[in-house]
Amino acid sequence: MNSAKGVRCESAGGAIRLRNVAGAVHAFANSGSILAELVSGSFAGKFMTDSILSTNAGDITVLIPSNLALTLQAAMNRAFGAYQFRFPQFRPRVGGIAGAGPLVAEGSLNGGGPLLRVNVTGGTIYLRRRNNSWPGK
Repeated sequence: MNSAKGVRCESAGGAIRLRNVAGAVHAFANSGSILAELVSGSFAGKFMTDSILSTNAGDITVLIPSNLALTLQAAMNRAFGAYQFRFPQFRPRVGGIAGAGPLVAEGSLNGGGPLLRVNVTGGTIYLRRRNNSWPGK
């Protein structure tokens, strides 16, 4: 997808690539990676809602503009997942009782804003700053 003011999509067995998203994102991949490029203005406006990106077996990469205000909740299975965050505001910690739960990260950018949930069961979460080039070009 090249641009959208809001997105809802699902994949049973393949990757999801979202480019220039300027609204709520609801993307679910059962077996496949998700790449979402957010643009300035994303999540802005009274009609926008919280967003979620989720995959059972794959990576999630989110490209975030440095001026975007949002609140993040990320969770990944510690045994099978990993993370790579380019934002020091997001500090991963072990959730659950006695450190036995998933690895979670929470935080806000630019004072916070609508919630972006990112969930990975068997993969890596990448949070990167968005620049002017699209991955793969």
